[in-house]
Amino acid sequence: SLLQPASMLIGEKGYLLVPHWGTPKLYPEKDFARYELPDPGKANHYHDWVDACLEGNAELSDNFAYAGPLSEAVQLGNVAVRFPRQTLEWDAAALRITNVPEANAFLTKEYRDGWAVTAAG
Repeated sequence: SLLQPASMLIGEKGYLLVPHWGTPKLYPEKDFARYELPDPGKANHYHDWVDACLEGNAELSDNFAYAGPLSEAVQLGNVAVRFPRQTLEWDAAALRITNVPEANAFLTKEYRDGWAVTAAG
């Protein structure tokens, strides 16, 4: 069922549907009825995050060095939708769009009194 977010990997003998939540499935089902998917282990990034916060030394299952830039790229895609047929040039060090100044307004917002986000540390 494609009623939930999922990724599909297409191979020579069938395809693998990997939902965001739940168990991956191999198709056509009749061809893979006897195949057992390997145990994925006990990765739970929510628990890992809390453990890291509480213990300060827990190893995370998520790679923030990878996830941070990925999240940045996705959010820039959201900004780019507002500027069709324009190329936005991103300065990652300055966290600014350099060639379409008005696009920078979508990178942050003004917060209501009492709701401002302040830097940690």
